Amino acid sequence: MNADQSQIARWTSEARGRWDALAVRERWLLAVAVLVLVLLVLDQLAVSPALRGIARLERELPQRRAQLAQVDWMADQFAGLASRAGSPSAQPLGAELERLLKSSALPAELLPGGDTTSQELRVSSVQVTRLLKWVADTQRDLRIRATSLEIERTKTPEMVSARIRFERPLVESP
Repeated sequence: MNADQSQIARWTSEARGRWDALAVRERWLLAVAVLVLVLLVLDQLAVSPALRGIARLERELPQRRAQLAQVDWMADQFAGLASRAGSPSAQPLGAELERLLKSSALPAELLPGGDTTSQELRVSSVQVTRLLKWVADTQRDLRIRATSLEIERTKTPEMVSARIRFERPLVESP
């Protein structure tokens, strides 16, 4: 340890001797050069990365705001669904489906055997896009699902007949 300390002391003494040998003007130039070098290193290690990070975040900000707006919209939609959800209707599913069939004027008939949790119906001669839209809307509005869908072509292009089974999902009590 003594050898290391003596080596450091010798280097320090040599450096001080060289510094003292320099003219005042050379000392100022050397001090300015060291200051510039320190500032460059500080810029490269701290300032530039921070500025690049800020620029990247500013570029991403509009996208993040759009994502936040979408999440807010989805939360509002979820809140609306939650307020409508409540407990499942005690009304037979067939009665709810019949109400929707009448309002949409879809040519369909309920098949016997339905109860509060399931109902089957037959649709005759309807446009396939209209039928699929009605099924999707019905599932959303009544919070039910189509568990089977059998579609048959008719002789008229784009027209189909179908047999659909809807079921209300079971709700677990808390």
